[in-house]
Amino acid sequence: MPPVFVRYRKPRIALLLLLAAAQCAFAGKEFLAGAREQVVPDQLLVGLQLGADIQQILNAVVPQAAASVISNKQNTYLITLPPGLQALASKALAAHPLVKYVEPNRIRNTTVLPPNDTYVNQHAVPLK
Repeated sequence: MPPVFVRYRKPRIALLLLLAAAQCAFAGKEFLAGAREQVVPDQLLVGLQLGADIQQILNAVVPQAAASVISNKQNTYLITLPPGLQALASKALAAHPLVKYVEPNRIRNTTVLPPNDTYVNQHAVPLK
């Protein structure tokens, strides 16, 4: 009769694989920049589970990074990284179980056109 540890080898391996897959399933979502999207170099936006501590996560994953609060209510942060670590840090943060999402700090452009209302000046309230 084989020893106990040999007899249960396959179930233990399957259990380890299941636990590893479960950790990935509960980790955050990484949103990558599109081909034509402009991003701020060496910056990431990170959303955390409520109650999670950004400094504790950064110390474990990317200790060289600095965090600035975007929203306390939604637990979101702007992460500033040393040059060249953005892709690696993004993947590492997204794999952390307390991180909901990671994305690059995208540059957005808007165009403001003059109003097309011909009566806009007639209805304007003068400033005092």
